[in-house]
Amino acid sequence: LINQFNQKAKNDIAEKLSSKESFVIFKKIDGKVISATFYSIKNLIQNRHVGFIVSYEEDNTFSIFEKTFLTALGFLFALLIIINVFIFYILKLKKVAEEKAITDKLTGLFNRNIIDSLIEIEYERSKRTGKPISVILFDIDHFKKINDTYGHDKGDYVLKTVAQIARKTLRKSDYIIRWGGEEFLIILPETDLKGAITVAEKIRQNVENFYFKDISKVTVSLGVTQIKKNENLENAIKRADQALYLAKNKGRNRVEFIY
Repeated sequence: LINQFNQKAKNDIAEKLSSKESFVIFKKIDGKVISATFYSIKNLIQNRHVGFIVSYEEDNTFSIFEKTFLTALGFLFALLIIINVFIFYILKLKKVAEEKAITDKLTGLFNRNIIDSLIEIEYERSKRTGKPISVILFDIDHFKKINDTYGHDKGDYVLKTVAQIARKTLRKSDYIIRWGGEEFLIILPETDLKGAITVAEKIRQNVENFYFKDISKVTVSLGVTQIKKNENLENAIKRADQALYLAKNKGRNRVEFIY
């Protein structure tokens, strides 16, 4: 073993011997770490180097360090995986929480919480393109009577179904929001009043022609308006609400508009 060590370490030993100072060399031989310690011997009277005493021994320090290092590395790797998984689920939960905050639980549509950020985006787009934005406000005719006659489960079924019909009638770029109770708000980017009236009429017809299981015919009334230049959304919604009130007064199941 010593012979193997000397053969492997001869260049290192030769280099360090010239310093005439004590030194230690480590080499791995047959899977074992061997240390050779060269103790410098001096003639104290003449204060000069006269040789070395060499001690060879198996050194466990490196093997312990190696095991500790590999263990620590494995632990660190596992910790990084755990941290990454944790971050992934935190971000996922954050996304779910954000979606729940802006989504109506029953219909799956947006709720009122989205409106400010949504309209801000569309106002900016309208400024860039110069194209108008229109608004539709509609509700389900005689919804209280549906609830009272058929029960709240059927009422929920009607709400969800009407929401789906409206959503399918709209473009992907349009927004539909459950505004409250049986009332829905639609925002139509890049759409003028005439185009919005056409969309509203399609929704009205699609709801009227749909077969609602176990329920007599369901209809909706719709109020339409176009957002004026530099007008805030609140005023436009009030005007759409006035148009909706007009549709109800004229017998329901119809579309009315106000410029």
